[in-house]
Amino acid sequence: MGRSRNRCIAGVVAAIAVSSCSSSGESDQPTTPPPVHTVQPNAGNVTQATFGFATAVGDLTVTATAPVLGSDDGGPWLTMTVRAENRSPNEIQSPQFELHCKGNPAGGASIPSATFDVNKPVPSLSTNEGTLTLLVPGDDRLGGSRPVCATPATLVATTLSFDNQGASPPKRVRVEWPVPDDLVDRLNAAPQPA
Repeated sequence: MGRSRNRCIAGVVAAIAVSSCSSSGESDQPTTPPPVHTVQPNAGNVTQATFGFATAVGDLTVTATAPVLGSDDGGPWLTMTVRAENRSPNEIQSPQFELHCKGNPAGGASIPSATFDVNKPVPSLSTNEGTLTLLVPGDDRLGGSRPVCATPATLVATTLSFDNQGASPPKRVRVEWPVPDDLVDRLNAAPQPA
């Protein structure tokens, strides 16, 4: 019985020794980074901007004037002047702009008659400049009831930024300008289309 007890104690001591050797202060998880295609690029990376001041939007420098209220028989909109300057050696796509309202994941469309062309690439060492006219999200300009824009509201510009070698997936760059609440109130109070 003494031998059997000694074997049990030796077994417990060996188990403790193996356990303490294999357990270090470091995690047993692999340290290899996950594949690039499984990573969400810049998911929460948002830059806050101020109207009237130049702001980097990817490789472009963008300046937007404070928006003003405009309207016609189809209803109201916000309009502003936007300048996107490309100082890089490459052609870059103009950013997309949308009006975003609190609680609505969709952005408001741009009226096609605006003179700032969001579909126009900006060649190296040149600019895309013009007026931008944005609708409330859900306003289809087809005469139906116009949705209300809840505050806080933002003007959002998004673009894709590529690395120099083109080896990594593009990063989505998002810049936001806060729209004054009183302007949103006037936008909401504008008459509905007849």
